[in-house]
Amino acid sequence: MKVRTDKEALFGLIDELLVRWRATPKLYPFHRPDSIIPQTIIPDALRKDKEALAVWYIAVCNQMKGRVASMEAFRGNIRIWEEFPWFFNPREVLFNRGPKEIEAIYEKHLPIDKKNNVRGLFWNYRLLDVHYDGKATNLIKKITSYDEAERRLRNKRTQRERTAAGVGGEGMFGFQHKMVSMLVYFYDWERWFKKRFVYPSPADIHNFRIGFTSKSLIVENVKDDTIKDYESISAPWRAGVVEYIVERGEDPVDVADVLWLFSNLMCGNSPMTHTAADETPNSSGMFDATELPHYNGEQQFMHPSYRKALEETCLNCFLLQKCDYAIPARPYYNRGVIVLRKRPKIERFFDLSQIKEPVHITVDEHFLLPLET
Repeated sequence: MKVRTDKEALFGLIDELLVRWRATPKLYPFHRPDSIIPQTIIPDALRKDKEALAVWYIAVCNQMKGRVASMEAFRGNIRIWEEFPWFFNPREVLFNRGPKEIEAIYEKHLPIDKKNNVRGLFWNYRLLDVHYDGKATNLIKKITSYDEAERRLRNKRTQRERTAAGVGGEGMFGFQHKMVSMLVYFYDWERWFKKRFVYPSPADIHNFRIGFTSKSLIVENVKDDTIKDYESISAPWRAGVVEYIVERGEDPVDVADVLWLFSNLMCGNSPMTHTAADETPNSSGMFDATELPHYNGEQQFMHPSYRKALEETCLNCFLLQKCDYAIPARPYYNRGVIVLRKRPKIERFFDLSQIKEPVHITVDEHFLLPLET
């Protein structure tokens, strides 16, 4: 398999997204009601407690490295904070609580992969306790480069790596490049670094989808249309995004925001990327039915029930003519693979000149019905 990035396509993609993001009012699709950066739903009371929030972000990342979607991880951990605020005090958990109690809390609020998440939480809290006085705010002191962030945060898998990383360099449980970028991005979004630095956007399914769609990310000779080596596409993508940030002098927070949000709103909501909802294996037992395509070709999407969703995603996407794939998220979250599923070219059945960009009114423009008396 050969992987490369197309600099012109990547730079053009991010340029266009930033123009739409920074316009007043914001341009499609960033003016949609569901155009939400997850950090904006954090309660004010939590945000005012910087120490708790810094630990809280680590707990969020603990889930997001696995099979939990961003908003689900945020909402679940907000519920945990509201009911069990001590959960985000590392030393309280380490010395006064046990794994079974933590697992029961995850069972109530975030039951996916809870045993592994308990293990990760205790690992990360011990790291904070041993090397950073139990405080996540100490974790980021004197970090002035992405290399130093990787030294402290990336999980070292071999003794040689741990020795090279030095004191406090064991890393967070399961944190590789994506999660290092994710935590750095969250902390930078809060503007906690005394000296800001360049770092790549968290390279996840959302980044990869928009990369393939825009032909910024190009792969050749992929066996069975399935990419099993995640790092083979992640590394060149990260390098390309960093090159953009450096050459354009752009804010890495804005770049991360627009790449994730655009893909989430468009590709994530497109019916073409969905898979079957049935959780049982198919008759052969070879594949999980949730990872199988839920459509039987182009004609299914001609049904009127798909029209509105398509008009708010694929048929109104400025990348439509470039797009060759409808990449499902479930194989990525379940097995860590990217399936390059061919996208049905349904646009040839529609008169695109008659399809208008959806109009979304602001919250202030919603009329209020009088209360019944």
